[in-house]
Amino acid sequence: MYALGLIGVNYKFGGSTPDTGLDCSGLVRYVFQEVTGVTLPRTAKEMSALGAKVGAGDLQPGDLVFFNTRRFAFSHVGIYLGDNRFVHAPSRGSEVTISQLSQSYWQKHFDGARRLVGVVPSLAPALISQAQAADTTIDVASSLPTAYDATP
Repeated sequence: MYALGLIGVNYKFGGSTPDTGLDCSGLVRYVFQEVTGVTLPRTAKEMSALGAKVGAGDLQPGDLVFFNTRRFAFSHVGIYLGDNRFVHAPSRGSEVTISQLSQSYWQKHFDGARRLVGVVPSLAPALISQAQAADTTIDVASSLPTAYDATP
């Protein structure tokens, strides 16, 4: 829902705020930072390594959808909205907009999707803040609640 409030913001290559303009990864990064407090990597390619892989038929609102729009995999990213729609910052000279995954261009260039919701524990923002504030390494495993204990 937060991303919908950014429709109409100008595209700017490398842009990371609505005030100066947003590119595709800047849009996704800005939305996740504002909504969850989690800072995602800067590029679509880096984002494509996060979370859980999702099949096109299993997409849910909030999933990240990736495309090959610049002759390399995962060069474009958007946020899936449901009903075959996604919000993204498409290209120079355009604005943040909603597009249909069923459009032939997006079908042809679709690279896959990743789900971050439910994968990043709710305490991740606190751990990230601690890590940035501290000059020492934080033992993340001992900070996680029992529900996230990875021991067998």
